[in-house]
Amino acid sequence: MNFLAHAHLAGGPKEFTVGSVVGEYVKGSATSNLPLLFGSGVKHHRLIDVYTDQHDFVVSYKGRVDKRYRRYCGIVLDIYCDYLLIQNWGSFCDESVDGFIAKLYRGILEHSWRVPDKYQLILNTLVEDDWLSSYSSIDGICSAVQRIEKRLGRDVGLEHLLNSMHSDEELKSSFVPFYSDLSIYAVDQKRILINQ
Repeated sequence: MNFLAHAHLAGGPKEFTVGSVVGEYVKGSATSNLPLLFGSGVKHHRLIDVYTDQHDFVVSYKGRVDKRYRRYCGIVLDIYCDYLLIQNWGSFCDESVDGFIAKLYRGILEHSWRVPDKYQLILNTLVEDDWLSSYSSIDGICSAVQRIEKRLGRDVGLEHLLNSMHSDEELKSSFVPFYSDLSIYAVDQKRILINQ
């Protein structure tokens, strides 16, 4: 899962949600340096990632991918899932996706000062460049994948992999059942983490 899905699955409070969004970048025991709800959000992010990687939705798709692309498949699939989430938004949320993103951005700007500078920079870039809204189109997803490939410093075929995902009808049709499973798991884990 990528930023939008993690934010949606976190479902508030704001600090918990912001922690879940930045969770991709918080490594190891660094959660101990974060305020409690932020740290719990990061832990939620990690639990979601483990559950996702083990779910048949991901395992099945990775089994169909050309071996050349398997190393990076999870990265591109995470981003593509944000696109699929937006396409199926009404199945999971009564609030408009634009309203949800705007509220999330306000929460990030309101609370990001409470996390270390290196995480603030990531969060501020996410808001300023409006990454989440860009995930509503294939062009936007393609730009995100190109940014990743640029950071890797070499062409590893991520755009080809994205196009392959987008033409995979089985992947698209199995997203809603997968995300429904994930949503139930996320609620249970959030309850446990917040009540610790």
